[in-house]
Amino acid sequence: MVTLAGASLRTQSVRDRGEALALDADRVVVARDEIDMHALPQDRREGESIVVVGVLADEIDAPGCVGSGHGYILTVPPTTGRAALERAEQLPRDQLDSLRREWWEKRTYVYVTPGDELVKRALAGFPDDVRALAGRCRILRPEARSGGGYYSDRNEIELAAGVETYEGLHQVELSACHELFHYVCWNDRRYRADEDQNFPYLRRAVRESRKLLPAFPRYRDWVTGSFLRQGDHANPVEYFADIPTNFRDVAELPGPIRAHFAPLIAGSPLPYDLSRSPDWPVVPAEVTLETFQRWLAGRE
Repeated sequence: MVTLAGASLRTQSVRDRGEALALDADRVVVARDEIDMHALPQDRREGESIVVVGVLADEIDAPGCVGSGHGYILTVPPTTGRAALERAEQLPRDQLDSLRREWWEKRTYVYVTPGDELVKRALAGFPDDVRALAGRCRILRPEARSGGGYYSDRNEIELAAGVETYEGLHQVELSACHELFHYVCWNDRRYRADEDQNFPYLRRAVRESRKLLPAFPRYRDWVTGSFLRQGDHANPVEYFADIPTNFRDVAELPGPIRAHFAPLIAGSPLPYDLSRSPDWPVVPAEVTLETFQRWLAGRE
């Protein structure tokens, strides 16, 4: 018996070594220091645990290598995996909370969605060009209960392996979607041009929408009841990623904001060229966070 991520795993021999992919290496299992130069030294990894990401049967040897040809596979029992987590999420809230506390005491990750699958799930329903662009982004799943972010210097995303287990299967897709739209903003030449100019077109869309909020109650309530409560985090960078994540129907957005985001959500063309310098006066006081948040709230 082998214990991995809190689950007892049973070894069995590979029956047919000629089977395609039977002994192939799989890079879904990575050591933290392989993706972060600031991680602790390897120290032969005696104290380092492994997260197996979405693998029901694959070849792993004890030191943490994958596909080493030792002739054994590990099988995950039915108490782990996506189906087990789906069943757990149907429990009453107090029972689920109690179960999560027990899992965390053992540092258990019931199911961790592979990065490529997570990208597909998070971007389901978005236009083809958006999915094609964001599909190039790598999502790494380091061992942690929560947290994550898009790292523009590496042009990739880290999302904690515990999000599914401790926050939910739906939440991991929302979190991934949010981070993927940071990637889109950085890599789509149209929107990158706006960011490089400090978002003048996005700011104008917000300013022109401030008197329209009563006609769009879901957007208004989200802005005032959720987004603006984040303090300094309620800035143009986070706003850009939050709009496609939270509004899949552009009809729920005020016209100017709808026009700005429609290419990403509905595949519509942009009504202006984001690479052009603004043809309206940009006052320094209007590019502050305070002004941006005031416009979001519908004030002058």
